[in-house]
Amino acid sequence: MTAPPPGPRAGWPAAAGRRRFLGLMSALPLLGQGGVLTSLAPASMAAHLPSGALPGGATHVVPAVPFPHGAAAMLIGGPRQGRLHQWAARLAPALGQALPPGTAVGLTCIGGLDGVTAANQFGARAGPDGQTLLFAPGNAALAWLAGDTRARFDLGAWVTVLTAASPGVLIGRFGPEELRAGRKLRMAVSGRAGADVAGLLALDLLGAWPRPMPAMSPAAVRAALAAGTLDAALLVGEHVAARTAALVRLGLRPVATLGTVDATGRPLRDPAFPDLPQVAELFAEVHGRAPSGPLYEAWRATAAAAQMAFGMQLPQLTSAAMVALWRQAGAHAVRQPGVAAAAARAGLRPLAGPEALAAARQIAVGTPALLALRQWLDRRLPRQPA
Repeated sequence: MTAPPPGPRAGWPAAAGRRRFLGLMSALPLLGQGGVLTSLAPASMAAHLPSGALPGGATHVVPAVPFPHGAAAMLIGGPRQGRLHQWAARLAPALGQALPPGTAVGLTCIGGLDGVTAANQFGARAGPDGQTLLFAPGNAALAWLAGDTRARFDLGAWVTVLTAASPGVLIGRFGPEELRAGRKLRMAVSGRAGADVAGLLALDLLGAWPRPMPAMSPAAVRAALAAGTLDAALLVGEHVAARTAALVRLGLRPVATLGTVDATGRPLRDPAFPDLPQVAELFAEVHGRAPSGPLYEAWRATAAAAQMAFGMQLPQLTSAAMVALWRQAGAHAVRQPGVAAAAARAGLRPLAGPEALAAARQIAVGTPALLALRQWLDRRLPRQPA
């Protein structure tokens, strides 16, 4: 058995990263609810912060001046004027409305589309003072899950503020009965850390024999599906409903979604596709039992990361008071009409509070699931020689 590559901080075991991640996550649902934060800030800030104390008399105190320079920094994992920068620019003013008066949220674009470079810089530069956030797509988490050597950050050190989830639709020229029969299905995959991996692994778990094909542009995938030179595709990101409808008109069949979870982590059908089973339901239909095991847990992580259009993160050890302040700002931002309308047009679901944390928890997997995922990747998508 080949051990997974060390985490971004060499020598830190994956299990330790998971424990740190889950420990932070399990504590955070207590924050951001009414009556959990005590502020010793001036009266001008009191209107922006909930007040109260934690059970046992413990309090979380926001510094009197939480942003000494009057600004917070957001590191964006994508190019300037790219889609992620556009979302950040839309969210920043809404976040500022819920922060202390006069606080600006500055935007800095770093690196390529997958967010790995920005995540690396975030891990190296951001201190636990709540002054710096990471705004990156789920592709960065996919790179970490896949053991990408570029990913030098520690996923276990992320504290989630908000996310936006896209639907994930598995579509093609096949049905459940063909999965049961182990049909060979060709699917274009953009690499070991691509969102398509969640679809390829789903097909494998469901009983098919997925055959990864070279990466293609969305337009080329559509043409190949129409021509019958590809058999399956996973649709994630923006405008999934419209893209699905266009493929249905070409004779393709939506088979399942990657699903979603509620605030407690319970798997649900995707609200954008309520008539489609989620993958776990389809698995039960095909195999007569519920899915389980390390590889299934790995699939859940890849599915959650593939559907994360963007996420906003704080560093580990950020004070609970600052986490609560940012979570309150995030909840305010996603409720603003302009943000909500833009998300609806793109077919995304902005999530804050417990829903965002539940979505993020799906990505936090332990060593058995990481081993299973990386060994499966070595079989299906072997690493290319340097």
